[in-house]
Amino acid sequence: MFEELMENFYRIQVPLPQNPLKSVNCYLIKDDPPVLIDTGMNKEECFETIKTAIESFGKPLVVATHLHADHLGLAGRIADTVYMSEEEVKYLEKLKNLEFWIKTIKFYIASGFPAELARLVSSVHPGIKFFAQPKEFRCVDSINAGGYEFEVIITPGHTPGHLCLYERSERVLISGDHVLFDVTPNIGWWPHFEDPLGAYIESLKKTRSLDARIVYPGHRKESKRLKERIDELIEHHKKRLEEVLSTLNDKKIAWEVAQKVSWDIKFESWSKLPLMQKWFAVSETIAHLEHLVTIGEAERVEGESVYYKLR
Repeated sequence: MFEELMENFYRIQVPLPQNPLKSVNCYLIKDDPPVLIDTGMNKEECFETIKTAIESFGKPLVVATHLHADHLGLAGRIADTVYMSEEEVKYLEKLKNLEFWIKTIKFYIASGFPAELARLVSSVHPGIKFFAQPKEFRCVDSINAGGYEFEVIITPGHTPGHLCLYERSERVLISGDHVLFDVTPNIGWWPHFEDPLGAYIESLKKTRSLDARIVYPGHRKESKRLKERIDELIEHHKKRLEEVLSTLNDKKIAWEVAQKVSWDIKFESWSKLPLMQKWFAVSETIAHLEHLVTIGEAERVEGESVYYKLR
């Protein structure tokens, strides 16, 4: 269940049942107390794996790279206090507000998402279903444990306040979902977060300057190819922007554009795509459309529906 990657530094592969990602990588630094980086979802299968690690190493301090349920969901069952970036803590306060979700669903409906499906999302969204609320969130700017000093690098994009952890002397980067190697991180639209795709590209450029010999990501395998992978991710989004822009021969809503995008997932037709996959696809489409608006290549037209057209 857990393996030692360096002295006092372990990876715990926590299963994600019925999820295409299959598992999440949580990292534990052995100390007194130990430090657990990310937790898995608030599901019994996840908790049993984490519980085994806690029984072996002791009750940990919990640090979360970001607010998604597969990284933060078990936090409230493991610790009273969870450490995150300041921006992520502020954003979590917004998520607690019912009005936030009402406005979000209204925007998706205005973007073409069928109303009956959009309202269903609140009952199946993993961020709502599989999250155990801790008593307190605190901000973190470094982690000193196990003989290591991990500095916090703020990398907004995947979420508004995503953080990575970099151990400079060991040249080790814990990348969360900022940089993944076998899959492409989802960069979706968030209320109250201007141009997430633009923020993500800037964050990629920032982490590209790190002299990391190895990267331990939130999902799948580690890699030594940080700079090369970042170049691939930037190129991926450049091509996706060109693809989205090419659909705007006349004004379109995000729901229409999303169905014309070449997604990196296998499905027979848009109608057979699961509900949450549709939600994430439309979210990522909106993020790309909004970036095109930000850089002046497209225009948003708001009314009862939200349309985009070439500027």
